[in-house]
Amino acid sequence: MSKRMLLAIICCAWFIAAAGGLNAATYYVSITGDDTNPGAKTEPWRTIAHAAQQAQAGDTVCVEEGNYGHEHVVLSNSGTAAQPIVFKGYNGTPLLDGEDGKGYGILIAGKSYITIDGFEITRYLVGLYGRSDPDADLSTHHINLHNITPYKNHHGIYFAGSHDVVIRHCTAHNNEMCNFLLTAATTNTAIEDCRSFNEEELGSYADYYYAISKGSTNNVIRNCTAGGYAEEGHHWSGHGFCMRHKSSYYRIVNCRSFFSGCEHFAAKEDSEYNEFVNCIAVGMHPDHYVTGFNISASHNKILNCVV
Repeated sequence: MSKRMLLAIICCAWFIAAAGGLNAATYYVSITGDDTNPGAKTEPWRTIAHAAQQAQAGDTVCVEEGNYGHEHVVLSNSGTAAQPIVFKGYNGTPLLDGEDGKGYGILIAGKSYITIDGFEITRYLVGLYGRSDPDADLSTHHINLHNITPYKNHHGIYFAGSHDVVIRHCTAHNNEMCNFLLTAATTNTAIEDCRSFNEEELGSYADYYYAISKGSTNNVIRNCTAGGYAEEGHHWSGHGFCMRHKSSYYRIVNCRSFFSGCEHFAAKEDSEYNEFVNCIAVGMHPDHYVTGFNISASHNKILNCVV
């Protein structure tokens, strides 16, 4: 192959890549918008659900602050490694309010390469749910969540049968069952720098701050906190970090659990080869029997931890 031909091939590839980048668009959503608009900043869409149907690989959807009410947002398309689909709040934090505790605030089913940044989600069955799509035989993967705050749902952030997910700087509280839940063979997932607690005045208290179950493996929870102090307005209840039902090969690193209602850290029900590293368990509910570490399965390690 001549140098001239090689140069032509390289230039052609560059132009194809550049053309792909030019196809990316930025859309806007506002509570003052209309879904018949083109989605421009001056003519935004009204619903996040409509934007989730339209967004293609490389697109960014900017959602303005406001209460978007009882929407069910279903992601229709996937991004790519080079061109993810991005949803982000701007001019403040947009809110999805399910009102009746049913359905999903945001559903990602069998989609990939999606980033969601800066949303509050309340009063759904699940605030944000990522799962495989059995009809299309597709898993959900390469999802990045940042600054998501689910509260007063049944489950807050829930991934099942997913992989390569990053959940970072999220705050889940007062979700009736689980604030964070990984289950059903979810793998290669990281929960980092997140907070999980029960705020006293909201009255709906999570049973599990971080719940891991049903065979999820090879995940890490790092620099996260569970629970809190009464003087901060937090309710003393719930399990801290709990691996159950054959959940294995987890690393729980630099995590803190405060005034739990049950165990602070647990590995049980055939959950094996988990490691708790540099973790701290503090305090107990005055009316409950609380354990620092409940390790009732085999091949688990507690390294450099304090109770």
